[in-house]
This record gives sequence, structure tokens and C-alpha cells, in this order.
Amino acid sequence: MIRHTLIFLLFSNIVFGQNLKDTKINVSKKYNPSVTDANRLDDQAVYLDTINVKNNFDYDFINMQIKTKPNIRPLKPALVKNQKFLFNNLNKMELSLGNKFSSNVCLNFSKKIREKLIFGIVSSNDRIRYKIINDTHIKKNNFFFNAFANSEIKTNDITTNFHFISSLNSTDQSITNANNEKSKFNFNHAVFDVKVKDKILSRKSITHITSLSYESLFSEINNYKSDENILKFESQLSAKIYQLDSYFDMTLADYRFGKYSSSDELVITITPSVDVEIFSFDANFGIAFDYFQNEKIFDVFPIIKISKVLVPKISEVSFGTKNDYQRNYLINNYLINPLLDIDDTHIKNSESKLIYLEFFNKLSKGQFINVYTDFGYYENFMNYENIVTAPNTTFEYNYTNLWQSRSSIKYSNMINHFTKVNFDLSYQYRTIQNLSNISNVQANLYSEINLKNKIIISPIINYQSPKKSFIGNSDYKLQETMNINIHSYYSLNNQIDFNIKLNNILNSKNEVFRNIKQIGFNMSLGFNYKF
Repeated sequence: MIRHTLIFLLFSNIVFGQNLKDTKINVSKKYNPSVTDANRLDDQAVYLDTINVKNNFDYDFINMQIKTKPNIRPLKPALVKNQKFLFNNLNKMELSLGNKFSSNVCLNFSKKIREKLIFGIVSSNDRIRYKIINDTHIKKNNFFFNAFANSEIKTNDITTNFHFISSLNSTDQSITNANNEKSKFNFNHAVFDVKVKDKILSRKSITHITSLSYESLFSEINNYKSDENILKFESQLSAKIYQLDSYFDMTLADYRFGKYSSSDELVITITPSVDVEIFSFDANFGIAFDYFQNEKIFDVFPIIKISKVLVPKISEVSFGTKNDYQRNYLINNYLINPLLDIDDTHIKNSESKLIYLEFFNKLSKGQFINVYTDFGYYENFMNYENIVTAPNTTFEYNYTNLWQSRSSIKYSNMINHFTKVNFDLSYQYRTIQNLSNISNVQANLYSEINLKNKIIISPIINYQSPKKSFIGNSDYKLQETMNINIHSYYSLNNQIDFNIKLNNILNSKNEVFRNIKQIGFNMSLGFNYKF
């Protein structure tokens, strides 16, 4: 307590012992603060880097080529997860019955025997009977069989194929000869071919696609029989020559006929070509060499294709020249017109030399359009003509030289996830108009409506413009033909489908050829079983 009292007395003595001066301040007006102007200093700092030292180096290159031999191992593509199911899904059997005594049986089967071996068969048989002329009916029985096998051996893919068609056509009354009670138009067609090609990832400097095929046709019209045999070898070689993609195509075809020995012929076609780039255009230049042994003709024609990608993966335009050769052998033409009278058939070659222009444009996802046009000279242009000395239901070849222009347009649109439309239209103009059984305008429309993969409805329309048929100096007009078909499919489950096919709903019976009418309305009911 005494300590605290002494400290207080000492502190009080210090405070009161100070001499404080009085200051008097007079305020006459409000205070106005102000700031003087300030200028930025312009002085630049000087920095001297004493650490960085610039050195000059001289480089000497060693001129030496190092030879390397890379060991590149091609990678196999990854397997699709459901690949086994994909092959099994091709296995199915279809059976259908309809009016006009029609029936159809179809079988598809394929199997993966080993890792690199696939085998399959496709077979069908269809029958129908309908009126073709006046009160005469024709009965058709068509059988089709195809067996194939695909395998991989080292760096090659090998495909073998056997193809057989049998067409038996007969009438309940004679339409070719008054002495025959019935008329028969039958033919059997068989093809066996082997194709060998390099795999895409082949390390060979020269790649190839090579095929060898043999075709045989046996035909019979009433009591007249004939046969035709074709042996054909084709090879397509490609290689890099002086940094240019080069190609060499070669075809050798030997045609042999049973009765028409004078028409036997060896045809050789050789076409070398090379790819170049000119002013951002992709170009292919080649020369086609054709030799026809029977006619002793050697033909040379330049092959040119110049294309330009306007928008990548969207639009492209191309133009150039073509040299198309076609052998008018019986095999192809019997498939179109089985009523050919082979007694008067004379086999000739048809050839065309064309210039063309083509444009492709992808309008949107799932929608594209393709426009094509060409113009050229046709030698031995073939058409079917009624035989003057025979009934009007038999035909023979007729050959004419002419100029022709063709134009076509193709349109496809996937409108939405369940509707798609395909349409194509073609037009031909020829300098010679008096050709039998030739239509100038053809159009096809195909649509598909898919309702959740449960119900599929497919309207199909086919149209051909009017055409004429000439016998001597007289002409006969054939009206246009239009077929409206509706095919419907109902999927019961993953294995069973039902179908209803309505063909020629308008029941049109216009003439396809002179005195050969359309089938008329026909329908069929069927089911499809997948296994």
C-alpha cells in the first residue's frame, strides 16, 4: 500500500510540473483542399546483363545414309462383339403361297467352320401360272442355288462361288409352231468362279485382285437345243511407280457355242492407268486396248477420269471418258426375255465410247443425291425384235449403230428413324427412234416405314414409258407400264416373321413385249423363320 501511494504522488508531480502553451486558432471560411499536378517520371532504367554471353557455333553435317529395315506387323481388326450372332442371323427359311398358283421357298444358311473359313448356301424355288396372250397361259418354274466359301491364306483372301439357275417355261397351247401342242422355253445356267485378292494391309509392293470363272448355258426351245460356254480370266494389279499409283487391268474371255461355231471368239482387254494430281484435281489417265479375234479388230481408246472434292465427305464432281464393251451372249438375254428364238440369233459385240459427267452431294445426314449424264456412240446397239416369219411371241436380236445420250438422278433420304425413301429416274435419247421394245423413261420409287422393328411397310412403284414394236415397215405401240406394289412384314419375335406381298395393285395388263402381257394383280402370304 505504501508503494502504490508513493508512485501516485510521483506521477502527479510530473504532470502538473509541465509548462503547457496555449494556441489560438481563428476559422474564417471552409477549408478547400487541393492537389498539385504530378508528372510521371520519364527516366528509363538501364539494365546491363553481364551474365548472358552470345556464342557462335558452327555445325558440320555428316553425309551418311542409314539403311533401315523396319519390321512392320499388320494388326488384325478387332472382332465385333456380336459377330457370331451376325452369321447366325443370316440363317433363315421362307415359305409363301399366293394366287395364280404361285409359291416360293427360300433357304439361307451360312456357318463359320474355322477361324478363317466361312461357308454358306442360298437357294430358292418359285412357281407361277398366268395368261400371257389371249387364252394362252404360261407356267414358270424358276430354281436358284448359290454356294460360296471364303477363307484367308497368309496374305490373301480367297472366295469361291457356285451359281446355278434353272428356268422352265411352258404354255398350255402352242405359240411358236402350230404342230406343237405346247411350247417350251427352258434354260439352265451355271457359273463357277474363284477370286483371290491381297488383304488391305499387305506388305507387297504389288497388290492384285485375280479371278477365274467358267459359265455354261444350256437352252431348249421346243425341240431345238443349244449350249454356250464362257471361260474368263480377270486380273487387276496396282503398284507404286515413281511415287505414282499405277494400275494394270487385264481380261481374257473365250466364248464357245455349240451350234454357232462361227461365233466362237477370244476377247482380250488390257487397260494400264495412273493416278496424278493436277491443280488440286484428282485425275486418272489410261488407255484401253481391245482385241477381238473373230472379227480381227484391234481397238484403242483413252480412258480419263478427273474428279474434284468440292466439300470433303459432302460433295464431289467427276467427268471423263468410258469405253464399255458388252458381249451379247445368250446367258444375260435369256434372263430378260426367255422367248428368244435362238435359231435366228446372231451373236455380235456391242461397244460404246462415251463422255460423262457425274455429281454427288450429301444434303444432310442420311440424305444424298447423285446426278449422272453421258453422251456417246454405240456400235451394234442391241434390241429385241419380233420375227417376221414367226408368231409375234418369239423374238430375235437386232443391231443398230447410233448416238445416244443418257441422264439419271438418284435420291435417297432417311427422313427419320423409321422412314426412308429411295428414288431413281433415267432418260435416254437416241438418234434412231424406230427401235423395238425400248423405253426412253424409267422410274422407280421405294419407301420403307419401320414401326419399332415390329411392322415394316414398303410401297414400291415401277414405271416404264410407252415403247414401240416394229415388224417390217409396220409399228405397234406398247402402252406405258406401271406396277404399284406393297410389301408388309410383321415380326412375331426374333425368329418368326410374317409377310404379305401385294403386286400390281392396279391390275395392269399392258404388254411388256408385243403380245406378252403383265402378270396382273398377284399376292402372296408367307412366313420367315430364322435359326
